[in-house]
Amino acid sequence: MLDTLLKNLDITELSGQLASLGVPAEKTGDALELAKGSIADTFKSQATGGDLGGMLDLFNGKQNIGSSSLVGDLIGNYAGQLAGKLGISPDIAKSVSQMLIPTLLSSIDNNTPSSGLTDEMLKGVLGGSSASGLGDTLRGFFN
Repeated sequence: MLDTLLKNLDITELSGQLASLGVPAEKTGDALELAKGSIADTFKSQATGGDLGGMLDLFNGKQNIGSSSLVGDLIGNYAGQLAGKLGISPDIAKSVSQMLIPTLLSSIDNNTPSSGLTDEMLKGVLGGSSASGLGDTLRGFFN
């Protein structure tokens, strides 16, 4: 379901933006998949720690994406993954993460119901995230 919430993204445009920030063209797809996985992993960690409230606040308009400590953590974690897993320089990784993570989170936010997310809906988003490889693992945490 995470992929469903990210469906309106223009992958070609995002790939171009990543390339303009210094990500080699052959790594832009991997960088996008890594970002989705990083978001799902962070959300899983928050959820298993009992902090659905922070994520719900983020997507229900109670907290600005730019001022969220959760988003700050996501940006830092993703920058580290870009450098470590894809060999992107730390400076480029930081620039990419500061652009891409808020963009992806805004896309998720824009595709949530106008009434906001509930605990159950958020669990469904996490549990249905096949692109990040978390599907069955997360279902186990929430069943």
